Amino acid sequence: MSQNLLKRSITSIILLSLLIFIIFSHQNIFILSILLLGLIICLEANKLFLKSLTDIDSKITSTTNKLNIKFIMLNIITFCYIFFIFCNLSYEIYRLESPIFFYI
Repeated sequence: MSQNLLKRSITSIILLSLLIFIIFSHQNIFILSILLLGLIICLEANKLFLKSLTDIDSKITSTTNKLNIKFIMLNIITFCYIFFIFCNLSYEIYRLESPIFFYI
Protein backbone atom coordinates (compact mmCIF):
# COMPACT_ATOMS: atom_id res chain seq x y z
CA MET A 1 0.00 0.00 0.00
CA SER A 2 1.41 3.38 -0.96
CA GLN A 3 2.14 6.07 1.59
CA ASN A 4 -0.38 8.46 0.03
CA LEU A 5 -3.19 5.91 0.24
CA LEU A 6 -2.36 5.19 3.87
CA LYS A 7 -2.48 8.90 4.75
CA ARG A 8 -5.83 9.29 2.98
CA SER A 9 -7.26 6.27 4.77
CA ILE A 10 -6.17 7.52 8.19
CA THR A 11 -7.55 10.99 7.44
CA SER A 12 -10.87 9.50 6.31
CA ILE A 13 -11.16 7.42 9.48
CA ILE A 14 -10.42 10.45 11.67
CA LEU A 15 -12.93 12.65 9.83
CA LEU A 16 -15.62 9.96 9.96
CA SER A 17 -15.06 9.56 13.70
CA LEU A 18 -15.31 13.33 14.17
CA LEU A 19 -18.50 13.41 12.10
CA ILE A 20 -20.10 10.66 14.18
CA PHE A 21 -19.12 12.46 17.39
CA ILE A 22 -20.56 15.78 16.20
CA ILE A 23 -23.81 14.27 14.98
CA PHE A 24 -24.59 12.09 17.96
CA SER A 25 -23.10 13.99 20.91
CA HIS A 26 -25.36 16.95 21.74
CA GLN A 27 -27.52 19.43 19.87
CA ASN A 28 -25.40 22.41 20.97
CA ILE A 29 -22.21 20.81 19.65
CA PHE A 30 -23.96 20.16 16.34
CA ILE A 31 -25.12 23.79 16.10
CA LEU A 32 -21.67 25.11 16.96
CA SER A 33 -20.02 22.86 14.37
CA ILE A 34 -22.52 23.91 11.66
CA LEU A 35 -21.83 27.59 12.43
CA LEU A 36 -18.08 26.96 12.36
CA LEU A 37 -18.43 25.15 9.05
CA GLY A 38 -20.46 28.10 7.70
CA LEU A 39 -17.70 30.50 8.74
CA ILE A 40 -15.05 28.38 7.03
CA ILE A 41 -17.17 28.23 3.87
CA CYS A 42 -17.57 32.02 3.86
CA LEU A 43 -13.82 32.56 4.28
CA GLU A 44 -12.99 30.13 1.47
CA ALA A 45 -15.60 31.73 -0.80
CA ASN A 46 -14.10 35.13 0.01
CA LYS A 47 -10.66 33.91 -1.14
CA LEU A 48 -12.19 32.38 -4.27
CA PHE A 49 -14.04 35.60 -5.16
CA LEU A 50 -10.92 37.67 -4.57
CA LYS A 51 -8.90 35.46 -6.91
CA SER A 52 -11.58 35.43 -9.59
CA LEU A 53 -12.18 39.19 -9.55
CA THR A 54 -8.53 40.21 -9.39
CA ASP A 55 -7.11 40.99 -12.79
CA ILE A 56 -3.53 39.72 -12.96
CA ASP A 57 -2.41 42.33 -15.51
CA SER A 58 -3.72 45.34 -13.61
CA LYS A 59 -1.69 47.21 -11.00
CA ILE A 60 -4.65 47.86 -8.71
CA THR A 61 -3.92 47.49 -5.02
CA SER A 62 -5.73 44.90 -2.94
CA THR A 63 -7.62 47.55 -0.96
CA THR A 64 -9.43 48.83 -4.03
CA ASN A 65 -10.20 45.24 -5.05
CA LYS A 66 -11.82 44.63 -1.68
CA LEU A 67 -14.10 47.64 -2.22
CA ASN A 68 -15.27 46.33 -5.58
CA ILE A 69 -19.10 46.20 -5.71
CA LYS A 70 -19.12 42.73 -7.32
CA PHE A 71 -16.87 41.41 -4.58
CA ILE A 72 -19.07 42.88 -1.84
CA MET A 73 -22.29 41.61 -3.41
CA LEU A 74 -20.90 38.09 -3.85
CA ASN A 75 -19.81 38.03 -0.22
CA ILE A 76 -23.19 39.27 1.01
CA ILE A 77 -25.05 36.69 -1.07
CA THR A 78 -22.75 33.92 0.16
CA PHE A 79 -23.10 35.00 3.79
CA CYS A 80 -26.89 35.16 3.57
CA TYR A 81 -27.10 31.79 1.87
CA ILE A 82 -24.78 30.04 4.31
CA PHE A 83 -26.13 31.44 7.57
CA PHE A 84 -29.80 32.00 6.77
CA ILE A 85 -30.48 28.99 4.57
CA PHE A 86 -27.79 26.32 5.06
CA CYS A 87 -27.33 26.59 8.84
CA ASN A 88 -31.02 27.08 9.55
CA LEU A 89 -32.04 24.20 7.29
CA SER A 90 -29.40 21.91 8.80
CA TYR A 91 -30.65 22.66 12.30
CA GLU A 92 -34.29 22.10 11.34
CA ILE A 93 -33.50 18.77 9.68
CA TYR A 94 -31.48 17.75 12.73
CA ARG A 95 -34.34 18.71 15.04
CA LEU A 96 -37.19 17.19 13.00
CA GLU A 97 -35.70 14.08 11.41
CA SER A 98 -33.00 12.95 13.85
CA PRO A 99 -29.21 12.75 13.85
CA ILE A 100 -29.42 9.51 11.85
CA PHE A 101 -30.46 11.55 8.79
CA PHE A 102 -27.03 13.26 8.64
CA TYR A 103 -25.19 10.00 9.15
CA ILE A 104 -27.00 8.34 6.24
